[in-house]
Amino acid sequence: MMRANNVMNSRHHPSDSLDYFPTPPWATRSMVHEVLIPRQNFWFSLSDLTALDPCAGGGHMVAPLREVFDVVEFSDVFDWGINPPIRDFTFETVATLEADGRATRIGSSATRPSRSPRSSSSGPCA
Repeated sequence: MMRANNVMNSRHHPSDSLDYFPTPPWATRSMVHEVLIPRQNFWFSLSDLTALDPCAGGGHMVAPLREVFDVVEFSDVFDWGINPPIRDFTFETVATLEADGRATRIGSSATRPSRSPRSSSSGPCA
């Protein structure tokens, strides 16, 4: 009898190979509409925030995120066909994100900098 874990256990590939597991757009829309939108309140609106997809792959999440967020920035460690900025978030820290303007520290938490949705510095997806 084959068990489900046999499928993953049979997967053998070089340790330095890249995995590609695209998230279907419907799953992104479900997460946004069932989790994020119900939790927004009068303190913030999702359209005022910037969405960041650091593992954009083929851009499957970018289009559904653009339906809700005014600014969506994306990148990946490899170009899977959408010509993303190449960036590896594996070793990012709050300090490195602050150093290049991708986050600002308010109190004890790091947040995204406030930007005009039509700003020229709003990233590649403005």
